[in-house]
Amino acid sequence: MTTEQEILVADAKADWELPSTEASIWFHEEGVVAVLPMPGEDLWRLFIDVTPIPKVERPKATIDVLQRLLRERTSHRDVTLHDAPWTSNFVVNQRMVSRYRSGRVFLAGDSAHVHNPLGGLGMNLGIQDAYNLAWKLALVCQEVASNALLDTYEEERKPIAKSVLDKTGTSGSILVTANPVMKAVRNFVLPRVLRSSGIQARILRTMTQLDDAYRGSSLAAVHVDSPLAGFSDSTSARDVRNRIDDSWRAPKAGERILDGSCRHLDGTKTSLYREIHGQTGFVLLLFAGDGTADVDSGVHLAEEVAGFGGIEIHPYVLVPEGAGDTPESSGVSVLVDVDGQLHSQYDATVSTLYLVRPDDYVGFWSQPPQAAPLTAYLSDCLHVCDDNSEVGPR
Repeated sequence: MTTEQEILVADAKADWELPSTEASIWFHEEGVVAVLPMPGEDLWRLFIDVTPIPKVERPKATIDVLQRLLRERTSHRDVTLHDAPWTSNFVVNQRMVSRYRSGRVFLAGDSAHVHNPLGGLGMNLGIQDAYNLAWKLALVCQEVASNALLDTYEEERKPIAKSVLDKTGTSGSILVTANPVMKAVRNFVLPRVLRSSGIQARILRTMTQLDDAYRGSSLAAVHVDSPLAGFSDSTSARDVRNRIDDSWRAPKAGERILDGSCRHLDGTKTSLYREIHGQTGFVLLLFAGDGTADVDSGVHLAEEVAGFGGIEIHPYVLVPEGAGDTPESSGVSVLVDVDGQLHSQYDATVSTLYLVRPDDYVGFWSQPPQAAPLTAYLSDCLHVCDDNSEVGPR
């Protein structure tokens, strides 16, 4: 759908006294203005709504026009723009393809979805498309996974894009509304709401898309073998899964991992994210829990599944402070959870397993860690090939 909304967008250097660590927005009768600091000295991304101006009178996004509108619609009456390497008149389209894949052709980024630029969601959405597809495509091209894995790209990314289009469509309509009542709400109520630190934090997480998740994906799986800490012996597996879905504090299957501080056995300080981010493969996190008896079994489990089906798996055993001697293993990294932060964040009061995908999302979660359910997940959900599997893109 092509809308009537038109926004002047530009990257330009600006001389004004705005903090370079914050985004700013002004609600003006003749159109909203928003600015975002960009990497580079005094460089800003500018958004100026010109929808209220009659279509035949809308100006082109030149540096003189942008400077004039900034002076008219913001509190910075003497702002000076210079060196604008990119300007554009952006006519808003809200569109999304019906399919992300057709045989060997995959669509990502703006070729798959376009929407209102206010909010700056488009770049992160496109990058996450590519991130989601890349590791799956690599496994299939390496003949490690079957072609069926590539169908999960659309399964996981299309709902995220639809959600972004719904949000930007709604917010865009509010920001450019011609309705007098809605305009009054926008100009006088919304600025007060946006001053809330809680609202600002929520907007930041929406813009960065850190809360996007694939909870309903066929690649998100849980294995529970009761009894578990916090559950009675009579608790059914279904009840356990419902509790995990509804109130589990830790990252669930299909959600992004959490960071936390830890150290190596030699005392070197590090963090979980620093250790695992950028690994070219899967990461296996084995939490020893509150006790120390499961450290040895965790190391052996990691060694057992390493290289299963040709998949690259980097195992880490996380142990509490004072866990004592740990088995030596050249293929398993041991990290000490000094203050218990990571065990708490991951609800690992008992031994717990997380399989982290190459895009830093949890694929599989298990309490207690067991090799058989994990290898079943790799075979059934990730479509790890056996000798009879179809491999390679069609």
